[in-house]
Amino acid sequence: MTLTLASPIREIDLRIASRRTRAKGDEAWAVMEDGLGLKTVGDLLHHYPRRYIDRSRVESIGGLRVGQYATVIAAV
Repeated sequence: MTLTLASPIREIDLRIASRRTRAKGDEAWAVMEDGLGLKTVGDLLHHYPRRYIDRSRVESIGGLRVGQYATVIAAV
């Protein structure tokens, strides 16, 4: 199958597009379409993140501040 920029995102790869998300149990393509408004391959390629979170910086829970974005590794 040949994809174009106008192809629906659900046609990218059925194994990925039909993968269930943990949050709602919806298929991945449905979450991208409903939540982000991404309907085509072109929409997906031109979707840029609003911010970048540096996940390599790890903090202890006691070292966090209110409003700070951080990666926390903890044993529960």
